[in-house]
Amino acid sequence: PAAGADSFASYILPGFTLGWFVVAGMMRLLRSGMLEVLDSEYVKLARVKGVGRATLYKYVPDTESAIRSWQEREMARHLVQLRGIATASEAGSRLESVLEAYVNIRRHRHEDAQGLHGADRLAPVEAELRDLVRELIEEDRAAGRARTDVPADQLAAFAVASAGAAPHMPGSNAAKTLAALIVQTLGAHS
Repeated sequence: PAAGADSFASYILPGFTLGWFVVAGMMRLLRSGMLEVLDSEYVKLARVKGVGRATLYKYVPDTESAIRSWQEREMARHLVQLRGIATASEAGSRLESVLEAYVNIRRHRHEDAQGLHGADRLAPVEAELRDLVRELIEEDRAAGRARTDVPADQLAAFAVASAGAAPHMPGSNAAKTLAALIVQTLGAHS
């Protein structure tokens, strides 16, 4: 201070005034860092599964690998479930049963579906699913229940891509409706 600088107390108010700008900048930096961490995949997974962040940090040193491993297990479990449905269903309804189950799986939403189920992570699973659907379409073709004017692999790609609309369909019977619509589109035309 220009006047009255006789003790340490006279420096407190000017110190706070000048230091406030530095503190504000540090708070902004801390906030942006915290938001970045809260937006990371392992924190999203923790929220989805109900695991606290502290527990996740304490027991899982490599969270990215843990997330990838969990997702691979979940997607493999879904494929096994869909193959089981195909096997257990009657010949005339296998395709529709598998598509309805897949639509229900796609309707399941996390807080951030793109972060947990981004296109890059779904691609290998969807390729296996397309193979399963293609097999079912070929079975329906042999029985005269599926169209023959379009290759089976293209019809399978269409069916799997169409099921991607599931999260946007409202209503409790949306899965059944969407699956029936896809199967009707794949059906034999006279």
